[in-house]
Amino acid sequence: MSRFMEEVGELPEALLRMVAFYRFEGRERLDAWVERMRGCDQVIFSGMGTSEFSPLAVRPRLSAVGVACRTVDAGEWLHYPIPLPDERGWVVLISQSGESVEIKSLVGREMVADYVAITNGENSTLARQAALVLPLCAGEEAAITTKTYTNTLGLLVLMAAALEGESARDDAFDRLATVADYLHSADGGQSAVVAEFLLPGEALVFVGRGPAVAAARQAALIFMEGARCPTFAFTGGAFRHGPFEAVGPDLRLVVFAPRGRSRGITEGLGREAARLGARVVLVTDVELAAEDNLKVVRVRNVRGEASEDLFPLAVSGVLPRLLDQFARAKGIEIGGFRYGQKVTARE
Repeated sequence: MSRFMEEVGELPEALLRMVAFYRFEGRERLDAWVERMRGCDQVIFSGMGTSEFSPLAVRPRLSAVGVACRTVDAGEWLHYPIPLPDERGWVVLISQSGESVEIKSLVGREMVADYVAITNGENSTLARQAALVLPLCAGEEAAITTKTYTNTLGLLVLMAAALEGESARDDAFDRLATVADYLHSADGGQSAVVAEFLLPGEALVFVGRGPAVAAARQAALIFMEGARCPTFAFTGGAFRHGPFEAVGPDLRLVVFAPRGRSRGITEGLGREAARLGARVVLVTDVELAAEDNLKVVRVRNVRGEASEDLFPLAVSGVLPRLLDQFARAKGIEIGGFRYGQKVTARE
């Protein structure tokens, strides 16, 4: 078994470790986060790759409690500064290692003089200068990001729930534990069949709306990195505005359509693309019928519509398994990095 798949197998343990930390030893840190956000109505999240787009999974939930959420590519912020939030806002910097080149360059600059850090590395450059450190508890990760992504999503859910009150926070602990249990068998034996369906896989398009945008962007990132093929991630609306013209027999499209406010139109987009000849995979947490050119990947629903923010977490156990099968079908075994390294040290 590859190191990548070994780390995929560690997803449940890593998520449960994070849940246990914030239930007990780290509870004061969640309380400190809530206290810092008291009276604040805006937050800027910044990082690179997974760390930059993961907060999209909880943006609607933060908006519901009156907190405007913005995500910023740390490399862009470094060279093209944006205004900081005023005294009613906070900056949250996210980095698995706390040592990536962009984050290290941002830390200490006036534009991010006071920030909250989300990181695995509590002794890292990022953590040492933070006003508050929220550890990911994901453990060592050597291959393409899996445990870090899942734990980042889980921690963000806890952070959003904590702003809603103690009962919501405690409920989030239980819901995350349920997701962790599901991650043991998230694939359901579907990956090999779906991977073959996506061949030849010269390019892949991933589409989602709301919290599922995070799943679409993560899929595009890891499939490009692991299967070495061009990928694209769109919101459902953005895909309609032009890219839909590419629909046809050569297109391979993966659509994330969880139970929630936009499921109907998202599912409809996928089915329309399939009827126009594209091969479409519909990833959902409800029972949907397959049809010609369309396969359905069902993930476990966690407590209905209120859990749309947990959908990317459930999918985080499906995507790497599908990637492994897809890469193998293309004759690629996911291993180390050919041109870079786990902690990016050069811009």
